[in-house]
Amino acid sequence: MHHDDALRRPGATSSAIKIAEHSLADLRLASEKELPTLAQVLELVGHKARVWVELKGQRIEREVVAVVRAGHSACAIHAFDHRAIRRARELAPEIPYGVLLVSRPVDPVAVLRAAGATTLWQEWTLMDESLVRDIHATGGEVIAWTVNDLEVAGALNVMGVDAICTDRPARMHAALRGID
Repeated sequence: MHHDDALRRPGATSSAIKIAEHSLADLRLASEKELPTLAQVLELVGHKARVWVELKGQRIEREVVAVVRAGHSACAIHAFDHRAIRRARELAPEIPYGVLLVSRPVDPVAVLRAAGATTLWQEWTLMDESLVRDIHATGGEVIAWTVNDLEVAGALNVMGVDAICTDRPARMHAALRGID
């Protein structure tokens, strides 16, 4: 489990280590932090929360689906590569899927349908009420990403987004608790 495609040490002068080119053992030796596997994260989370797994590698759908199916967590899978979502859905239609966007499509519902997804992860600066309304009208969800500003989070809440993705979950949770 890692957000980026490479390990980068703060202040290191050497180049980053590409994750896809190394074994887990090698990566753990090179990292200053513990690198859990997806299976370990799912076991740790259990049923405490829904885990969104982002597909980032090329053609890794089969492996990710196998780990998600073997785990005991509520999971969903999303990606910027909407073709990967469609391939994963063909392997495991029972798993919920989402697509990430960094653009505002003319027809966001068509984007979801083309990928076989039900959740739209929209970059928050391109969010508007009509997008939320259109997705909700089809029974879909809208998640705004990456929101670290409390005022923005409040405005998105008023707009009706289903969730926000943030780098500051404890701060956001404390600030937004009790907002309807």
